[in-house]
Amino acid sequence: MVETRRKRAALAVGAEEVEAELARLRLRLLREGAVRLSLLKPPTLRDEIAERLVAEGFELGAAFVRRPLAAQLHDALSREEAIPLSELSERARGASRAELARAVDACVARGELRRILRGRTEYVVGARHAVLGEQRLRALRETFSDLAKMLDAVSKKKNVGLLASDIEQMLSAAQRVLEEDSAPGPAAVADPDDAVTAPAPAVASRRVPTPTRAAPLATRTAPAAPATTPRAAAAAPAKAADPLAELLIALDAVRDTRSGMSFVPAVVQRLSAAMPVAEALELLLRAARRELIELRPEGGLGRLSEEELSLCPPGPAGTRLSWARRSAGAAA
Repeated sequence: MVETRRKRAALAVGAEEVEAELARLRLRLLREGAVRLSLLKPPTLRDEIAERLVAEGFELGAAFVRRPLAAQLHDALSREEAIPLSELSERARGASRAELARAVDACVARGELRRILRGRTEYVVGARHAVLGEQRLRALRETFSDLAKMLDAVSKKKNVGLLASDIEQMLSAAQRVLEEDSAPGPAAVADPDDAVTAPAPAVASRRVPTPTRAAPLATRTAPAAPATTPRAAAAAPAKAADPLAELLIALDAVRDTRSGMSFVPAVVQRLSAAMPVAEALELLLRAARRELIELRPEGGLGRLSEEELSLCPPGPAGTRLSWARRSAGAAA
C-alpha cells in the first residue's frame, strides 16, 4: 500500500520535479551543511527523497539530513585551523551534541583530528599539527615541577638566588622534549609555540621576543669585504675554508646586538658569495643538527617578502626558519 501511494505521488508530482528538488537540496546541503527533514518537498515523497540523499553519501539524523559530520569538521578546520570544542556545534550543522561528540571521537580514533588544551579551553585541530602525547607531557611536568620547587624554595630565603646556568639547563631539557615531538625531523630546532596553530590563550608566553626589523633586507646585510687585488691573491697561501666556520662568521656579522639573533636571509646572502643558496640552506640545517646554532621561525604572520622566504630553510607546519643564533656549545 505504501509503495502504491509513493508511485501515485510520484506520478502526481512528476519525476522531473523530484529531480529538480533533489538538485536544489544538494546545493543547499553543500552550502549550509544540513536541511530539516520537515522542509523536504513534497511531504508525500519525503522518505524517498531522504533515502536518495543518503544513498548519495549524505547522513540522516533525527531531524535533519546533512553533509557527513566528519566532512563538515574537516572543512571548518581547513578555514580556522583550531576550533574550541564548545563551538563545534556552530560549525557542523544538523547534529545533536551527542552525535557531534561521537563524530569527533571517531575522527580522533582514525587519526584525522586531535584534541588539545590551551589554557582552560579544549580545542579540536587537524592531524597535521604536532601535539605532545602523554609521555612527553609527563617529562615536561617533571621538569617544570622541579623548576617550580626551586623557585618556591628560593623565594622563601633572603638574599639567595639561583645560577642562571642551572635554570638554562632545566629549560634546555624541556626544549629537547618539545623538539622530539614537535619538529618534523632532526633538521632544525623550532619554536615549540608554533607546533600547534591554535588561538593563543591568556597564559604567559615562552616565546623569545622577535627582534624588530625596521630596515629592509639590503640594510641588514653587512658591507662586503674589500676586493682582493690579483697580486695579494697570488701571494696568499691556498687554504680551504671551513663552511661551518664561515657560517658562524656570517651569523656574527649580521647579529642584532639587542636580541642576539641573526636574520637568516641576511646570513644566506653573505654565504651565497661562496656557495649556492641551496647549499647555504643545507649548511644552516646541518649546523642546527650539530647543535651549533638554533633556528627559529618568524614571530609574526606574513611579514617576510617572497625573496626573504626563499632564503629561509623550511620549518614545522609550513613555517620558514628566519632567525638564528649560536648555541651555548658553539665557541664565539
